Amino acid sequence: MKPQVKEKWLNALRSGEYQQGKHSLRVENNFCCLGVLTDLYVQENSDGCWVEAGHNYGFRDNHRDDNFYDMEYLPEMVVNWAGLEDENPTVRIADSYYEVISNLNDTDYTFARIADIIEEQL
Repeated sequence: MKPQVKEKWLNALRSGEYQQGKHSLRVENNFCCLGVLTDLYVQENSDGCWVEAGHNYGFRDNHRDDNFYDMEYLPEMVVNWAGLEDENPTVRIADSYYEVISNLNDTDYTFARIADIIEEQL
């Protein structure tokens, strides 16, 4: 992961400025940990944006002609910008147990705890 993006993500997760949500990148003003990274991308880049879809928001690539929105995992643009390997990074939770970050977010890991894992492993 690119160090400068990682630092922004960690700071955002630990800042208290984001309300934690589950099961979607963004639901109203609640974000999953991946949604926080996506929001940082939106703040810095003009080629993608949040699009309201009911109570949920999806990320839309402004260069696409269709109405496809990423709503659960990191959009490809964000993956590339952040220097990650995939749309839902896998981290080690115990000696031989691995889990994707979105599942940690959805199973009551706090943003602070997720930030600690990201800091150590990504």
